[in-house]
Amino acid sequence: MSDQRDRLLPEVEEHYGSVVVDGGVAQWPRKASHPRRLISYIAGCVMALVLVMLGYATFLSYERADELIQQSVEMDVQSVRFAKLTTSGVQVQIQALSVVDYDRIQNDDYSRALFKLGGSVLRTVTLQSEPVHIATVFDDMELNLGTMRIPPVTVDIHNHGETLVDVVIDVKPDTKSLFSILKRLLQDPDEVMKLRGSGIISVTLGLIPLGSFPLSFEHLVSTSEYIDAIDFDRLSIQNLSCSEAEAGYGISGQLMLPNPTFEKTIVGFQAPSLQFDIFNEDCNGDSVLTIFSDLITCDSFHLSPSDENITVNFSTSVGQLDGRWNEICINDGISPLDRVLKQLVTNGTVPVSLKNINIPSMSSEFVNKLLKFVELDVDYKFPSSDGGSLMDSVIHNVSLENLALQMDSDGETTFVDGDVEVFVAPPKGLVDGIRIIGLRGGPILSYQGSPFGVIDLTEWHTCGNHVADEFLVVTMTLNHSLLTITDKSVFQALVKEVFLKGSAELGVDVSLDAKLQVRTVGTFQIDGIKTKGKTTISR
Repeated sequence: MSDQRDRLLPEVEEHYGSVVVDGGVAQWPRKASHPRRLISYIAGCVMALVLVMLGYATFLSYERADELIQQSVEMDVQSVRFAKLTTSGVQVQIQALSVVDYDRIQNDDYSRALFKLGGSVLRTVTLQSEPVHIATVFDDMELNLGTMRIPPVTVDIHNHGETLVDVVIDVKPDTKSLFSILKRLLQDPDEVMKLRGSGIISVTLGLIPLGSFPLSFEHLVSTSEYIDAIDFDRLSIQNLSCSEAEAGYGISGQLMLPNPTFEKTIVGFQAPSLQFDIFNEDCNGDSVLTIFSDLITCDSFHLSPSDENITVNFSTSVGQLDGRWNEICINDGISPLDRVLKQLVTNGTVPVSLKNINIPSMSSEFVNKLLKFVELDVDYKFPSSDGGSLMDSVIHNVSLENLALQMDSDGETTFVDGDVEVFVAPPKGLVDGIRIIGLRGGPILSYQGSPFGVIDLTEWHTCGNHVADEFLVVTMTLNHSLLTITDKSVFQALVKEVFLKGSAELGVDVSLDAKLQVRTVGTFQIDGIKTKGKTTISR
């Protein structure tokens, strides 16, 4: 029975809201929607609306990012210092403090809260600059010194976060403006230079730009912090030597000068080899005459603030002098060479101008332009080993040998015979190439410190020359030369001692003019050479 009952009932396939019956579909009444499904629909719509509003608000904040960042982020430049010279310009060290304070965002609670949240989540961002323009002020004029780019640095962006930024930056100089103030700074290291900088700092998160804010600073820099004026009175040449060359003489030695960076804050570095010219003035007052046939080359040397003095090896050569050296100037009636030699003998100094400075090993256009611009006027003082004059070092000794006095028949006129020897100490290597071919002057004789007569050598006297060890010995014979008595009482005391004791010691104060002949270089005259010596007169 049960099987038959089952066969009498139709087979149905149930679906939601309907049943499929053999032979057709019968519709059932639709069920009501579940309450929780309706709530989900409503929540989704609300969430979408919130996201749209949040995105729109974030978009508005992003549109105002520069303004908001400028209100909340500050870069305080605390120090700008010179680091070193490079082949492309100069390097400066900049120390700055990055300060973040979102509470300074004005009239925007939402953005203030959003930035605080972002700072807590992101923690750091990257700062990097567009070109920052550096200028200085001289005589109320602003001169552009160049541009620099601050490299990317990571800073803390927590609210009230601070980050010390310490970077060394290459500055690409504006050489035209820089050259106009360089000489002034070299001549007056106490000059205070006002540096001004301005640029834009970009804020990025990875590759995503977030905004930017302006960078502006003004900083006083004193060049005396890095360099002192060179005390040329302490500049000296040591171990000077000469050697014969094809067209003259090779010259080498050591230049010692006070370190202008001694105990300064500059970073020590190896200075490259330098070349330069030394010029003297011609008759027109222009520094165009040089005694050297080649550039003066200085070897590389280490410049360090811990060294009080700098010693630099140098070399050059000298050959036939430019004819303009011996031209007689209309304004004073002497030649440029005479003028230089006169100042050399009188004061032990030579006025020169250093020009055409270059670095052979460096191809940097900036450095070469910079050095060619430098022109230094120097009144170089030749040092003496004993602190005396230059001639005290060159004229080692003078002696008057075989001195004999003769009086004419009336007893009023006195003549002197003898042999003069002058020991000259020329630079090493030059002793065989230099000759003194003539002397004139007026040696003063003294007895017990009191002068009594002058030997008349107003005419040029021919000299002999020979070499003894490192000295050039110059000889001249006095043959019946007039002795003008200037103090008879002293002279009488001298004669009395010679008569009673057989001999007496005399002092000789010499003021001579000399004609020098230097092989391949030429002949020139030095006037007013002063030196002292002693001699003995016997009966």
